[in-house]
Amino acid sequence: MPWRILWLNNDPALVKAHMGGLSDAGHELEMAKTLTRAIELLAARPWDLLILDVMIPTMTDEEEVTFPPSETAYGLRTGLVFYRWLRGRRNLDGMRVLVLTVDPDRDAGLRSAFVAEGLPAACFATLMTLRDADDLVLKVEDMMAGR
Repeated sequence: MPWRILWLNNDPALVKAHMGGLSDAGHELEMAKTLTRAIELLAARPWDLLILDVMIPTMTDEEEVTFPPSETAYGLRTGLVFYRWLRGRRNLDGMRVLVLTVDPDRDAGLRSAFVAEGLPAACFATLMTLRDADDLVLKVEDMMAGR
């Protein structure tokens, strides 16, 4: 069954390097580079999965939705703050969330913080363990199957 996947990440090269596998598997994938664009896309239609980067810049000229820099640890915790904000304003209606990080050592405390917010630990992955597009497809398929 194809899934509708929204990926919030400010690094298009990273997304493009991994999105081919998801597209080849028949899934519909759209990227949002900013918080504002992600909110627009989330409001426009239902999504099956949100792939959320831990670090997202919060202050840009185009950004309508911002969080105080101190609240996001100056961008290092924006994914967590956005997840908390999203859950507070919108019923996720079965949409799953996969949180990705590049630096597992730096973000180890964030995993616990996401779990405390209700996100299962299995929904947190590092790009070091997802070496290529095929690994991401396997992670997404496992997650969507509830494993």
